[in-house]
Amino acid sequence: MKKTVLLGAGGFIGGAVSAALKAKDVQVHEVVCSSKGLRLEQDAAWLPEVVKGADVVYLCAGRT
Repeated sequence: MKKTVLLGAGGFIGGAVSAALKAKDVQVHEVVCSSKGLRLEQDAAWLPEVVKGADVVYLCAGRT
């Protein structure tokens, strides 16, 4: 099975992308980014581990 990572899954576009992928039985590792919480430019130490081995990475975060 392919590894699919979705950054910004909690947003308007990311939520729609997530729903569309799940409708096609794609297993998605969702990462929720928030202007009030996790910020990719400040807190991205975890990012290499999350995307390691990913076949597809969708970046739908409005603020990174």
